Amino acid sequence: MIKHPFTIDDIPYDDKDGWSDVINRFNNEIIRSLYPILNNGLYHLTSKENCIKIISDGFIRPNNDPDKVNYHCAKTNYGFLNKWICLFDFNASPIDIVNTCDSWMHFFVDHKITIIFQLNRRNLHKLIDFSYHQSLDKQDQRFCIHNVESWYPEPINISNITNFIVVKCNRDPVNFTIFNHEDVQEFYYTHPEYTFPSHFEDFLELKIRDIL
Repeated sequence: MIKHPFTIDDIPYDDKDGWSDVINRFNNEIIRSLYPILNNGLYHLTSKENCIKIISDGFIRPNNDPDKVNYHCAKTNYGFLNKWICLFDFNASPIDIVNTCDSWMHFFVDHKITIIFQLNRRNLHKLIDFSYHQSLDKQDQRFCIHNVESWYPEPINISNITNFIVVKCNRDPVNFTIFNHEDVQEFYYTHPEYTFPSHFEDFLELKIRDIL
């Protein structure tokens, strides 16, 4: 389980020497408020602007434009090179997640506003997890985020988004709000002057303003 705080008792090894610095850094990161929320989940990160485009289009699609690379899908990333959607998968063992925290935490707080799509793992039958990358010959292995990155080889319908997590990086730890499709539907029901998806930006702005 990803939790805060993580303690030396969570280290599953007899020899616990040398882990104190890793644990202290993990427990004091600005993202620490999100740890329990991220537990075991599958996520796609994007910007506010791209979130609005995704909702309008109806699909999360791979970013194949090298001039518009953002978040963790760099030009040399294994997923980008294969034209796959890059995802964060926190289904790994807690110790692997903690041990690689320096390689993934900053992606959640690099921007003033980050939108996190929590995805329904059970519906994504073509999910390619990190173990596939590790099974490749060394010469075929490209850059990726160890233990917590996975990929999807085709567009993901937005119906597979179970929760939207809006992260506002204005405090330590970060503040966030969570909503789902039912919340979106209620907004449009109570605001009949708005239509979906053309006014999704208005709904998103209200949610962002609600975050302290």
